[in-house]
Amino acid sequence: IMEFKGTKGKWIVSGRNTNGTNGFEIQYGTDGECVTDHVYTIEDAQLISKAPEMLEFINSLLSESDDIVHDEIKKEAKQLIEEATKID
Repeated sequence: IMEFKGTKGKWIVSGRNTNGTNGFEIQYGTDGECVTDHVYTIEDAQLISKAPEMLEFINSLLSESDDIVHDEIKKEAKQLIEEATKID
């Protein structure tokens, strides 16, 4: 299993305007610190924000035994993909 060495915590997409250009940033924690300070499209921002969760999920798949319930894996994978691609 590979350990994520990047910024810990939940990453959240937030709107941002940089020099008159609308875009998005990826924040973590409760103090508004950013993983990225400007992403141009919501689709890219949403995908970036889910990267740590995707890595964690893939690592969990690698650590499971072969008798894991496949329906549960499919459900979690679909949920993660939806969260990474669904724009509210």
